[in-house]
Amino acid sequence: DRMLPDGDSLTLLQAFRNAANRTPILLLTALDRIEDRVEGLQVGADDYLVKPFHDRELLLRVSNVLCSYASKRMKAAENDQISIGQVSVDLHNHQILTTDGEVLPLTQLECKLLQMFYLNAGIPLSREELVTQILGIPYHPLNRTIDTHVNRIRNKIEKDPSKPEYLRTIRGKGYCLHLPDE
Repeated sequence: DRMLPDGDSLTLLQAFRNAANRTPILLLTALDRIEDRVEGLQVGADDYLVKPFHDRELLLRVSNVLCSYASKRMKAAENDQISIGQVSVDLHNHQILTTDGEVLPLTQLECKLLQMFYLNAGIPLSREELVTQILGIPYHPLNRTIDTHVNRIRNKIEKDPSKPEYLRTIRGKGYCLHLPDE
């Protein structure tokens, strides 16, 4: 909302965008002047909706913003260049580029896993899904191949692999890629 009780949301939005955060943002506000709308969009909102609004319009706008966000992610993955935190992943050349210029090799399986996690960021993926879709073999509960590769990936993308910030374990569900900078 543009009219927060303790300050202007545009200042908060600008700080959010200056931190290179690409989380989709929809401003919902009673301020309906064209200047207000333009300013909100210029600062970094993905859409601007004036109150009062119909719930169907809100749902449609949220859906559009999320589709656009997913489309950008798909395009990045198709171009074989994705970012996870402070590292850049080159899926075509099977390598990770760190901020200090280090190049870490990736196996083909690690690339496939990273791409699948990236395309499904925020969604927990079970071992069964990963084994059947990435390895193309029937799932067996004692098969720990995915766990081994996830640990190898963590060692390459995480600051502290023992406390993963990006590639997290979701108890009882599997693994989930968390991208706080988007």
